[in-house]
Amino acid sequence: MKTNLFKKYWKQLFLLLFLSLNLCVNFTPKGITVGVKQLLAQEDDWDTGWEWIDDLLEDESFTHGTFFSDGNGGFSYCPDCAWHVEIDEVTVYGTDMSQFGINAPDITGAEDLFHYIPTSNTWDLWNYTYEIWTPVPVVNHVITSNPPITQTYTNWCMYAVAEFLADIFGCASSDQEDYAANYLNIQNGCGTPPNTPASWSAFLSSYYTTSQFYVGWPPTEQEIKNALDSGMPVLMRTWSGSYYHNWVVVGYQNGSYIAMDPASSSSVNYTSSQLNTFLNTSGTAVQGVTGMINCPPNYVP
Repeated sequence: MKTNLFKKYWKQLFLLLFLSLNLCVNFTPKGITVGVKQLLAQEDDWDTGWEWIDDLLEDESFTHGTFFSDGNGGFSYCPDCAWHVEIDEVTVYGTDMSQFGINAPDITGAEDLFHYIPTSNTWDLWNYTYEIWTPVPVVNHVITSNPPITQTYTNWCMYAVAEFLADIFGCASSDQEDYAANYLNIQNGCGTPPNTPASWSAFLSSYYTTSQFYVGWPPTEQEIKNALDSGMPVLMRTWSGSYYHNWVVVGYQNGSYIAMDPASSSSVNYTSSQLNTFLNTSGTAVQGVTGMINCPPNYVP
């Protein structure tokens, strides 16, 4: 008789057990989350019907947070987000997406559930109303897709960046050699200008109109995004440990910042963490560029 009652009411008993343990359980389209409201008394053996939950409840190092099935009989834990890993896929719930790579969506809300498929490098968003996955549109905030101007000489990074920005602000006829000759006061007919770097402050005041778009130091990511959204390239000077280097941030896209570095022949993507490392390194300087005030004449070697 007791056995028959248990078989008949096992679902209700199971639910009562979970409620008594003070757990909140969320059955997502891609897994089961268990939010822990308080520490639990440990039992010697659990039999919930899900082996990974049993392992979780039996773990003596049990801690607060959200736990997910990893699709392989185990579980994963994230203290401030909700994610689990299955074969060739990742699902993320209600957290900052920048930690998941440069292509991650940057529109995460408190209840947004995203699914990533590495084979196609695409993110889908769960539509709670229709209970289906919908493609996440690529979010672009890019001022220009022009390739960077590669610096001719090791110390010409500022002149190469100036040529790149000149194409944006109406000085397209001026190239890095023109900027080098003009800044260094080299007269026509004197050969190639020397491999001499430009001073950050002197060059900015001579050729750009600028804006210190940030309030405190270092600039916040949101301040940088606001500057880029207003059409303002963000000029960077960073210290390598032995020399200064100049480059420019021209946009951000789904968790990454797009930089045009004159030391590279193509654009460079920096994660949030990488950008903040630059911003918090001694020697870094940042300025928003709003226009050009001096278009150097073409230099004749």
